[in-house]
Amino acid sequence: MKRYPLFAALAALLWLPAAAQWQAEFGVGHENVRPGADWRQLDLALRRTLAPRTRVELAARRTTRFGRDDREFGLAGSLALGSDWTANAAFTTSPTREVLPRWSLTAGAQRALTGGWVLGGEARSTRYTDDRADALRLNVERYFGGADVGAWRAALSLGATRLQGAPTAGAGRIQLDRYLGERGRVGLLLALGDEAERDELGQLAVNDVRSVVLLGRWPLAERVALSGEWGHHRVGAVHRRSGGRLGVQLDF
Repeated sequence: MKRYPLFAALAALLWLPAAAQWQAEFGVGHENVRPGADWRQLDLALRRTLAPRTRVELAARRTTRFGRDDREFGLAGSLALGSDWTANAAFTTSPTREVLPRWSLTAGAQRALTGGWVLGGEARSTRYTDDRADALRLNVERYFGGADVGAWRAALSLGATRLQGAPTAGAGRIQLDRYLGERGRVGLLLALGDEAERDELGQLAVNDVRSVVLLGRWPLAERVALSGEWGHHRVGAVHRRSGGRLGVQLDF
């Protein structure tokens, strides 16, 4: 933890004697891949909201991809800086790193403007066993259709990723969300761009990626909700996969 004092501080927030809201979530995911073996995932997250826009999260997941099992652990947090600015950071690490990165570090900030606009950006560095990738992303959001935060959210994200020894790959995505009361939501996400990766022989390839994802959150009771998503992804001529994830959220 000496190398990551910010994340040590975020972890310490879990134990502060504050009036906070807790949330636990368990999720199961499955994707049908052609050609290849199906992808599967189990994930668990524990979140604590300390104040508006200030939250810390601990997460763990187990994945099976390309016939290989991986485990990953993560720590993330956001911190309100005054009335307009919010900073965020995240760290993940995989002790098995068969397919998932050895570790990743993300840091960013957002600023709320008048008229429901939010501007933000983030930088991400990812380390694999033999590779390194660095990425920058800019985000623009607009909340509209309501008296407060808005009944709708539209978001545009543009990013660039550089894999070691490969040309820079660009990508973008757009998302539209409809809020259903204080806790419900449905949304549609469209993404396209390029992705550089190496095969098992170390050969570099740049593939065009296309994705469409439906997502949502549905309250079942005062403190229980379902979260879910279903999507279809095409990675050049390498593979296509379709499937989703279903999660259960418990507030306490």
